[in-house]
Amino acid sequence: MNCTDYTTVFGRARWPGAPQRVLKTPFYVEWKNLPDHETEENQPIIGHSIIHGVHKDIHRFAGTVPNATTTGDIDSMAMYAGQGVGLITEIVPAREVVERLVAEAQRVIGTKLSGFPKSSE
Repeated sequence: MNCTDYTTVFGRARWPGAPQRVLKTPFYVEWKNLPDHETEENQPIIGHSIIHGVHKDIHRFAGTVPNATTTGDIDSMAMYAGQGVGLITEIVPAREVVERLVAEAQRVIGTKLSGFPKSSE
């Protein structure tokens, strides 16, 4: 599953020529062939955010990552992701993740310890 792509569409004025890995969102797929002369500087404001206590306008293609304060067209903002994102097959509560981890650790430890002779105390 290839759900990410390298691109220079976002943040061109701030980071010229710097590729980033992003999710292939519908917005990105529509705009991934953006002409090179287009940057966030000549794009409309699509949202607002508070970053380090400062109110910021977010221009289309700015590369600003939405946070809890972000308002506006969030679907048109950069969604950065590492290559491991394609390995996600389910979304489960943290409790279940920890329970699975503990159960697997107990199984592995039990298997490894079963090969050792028991001490005679």
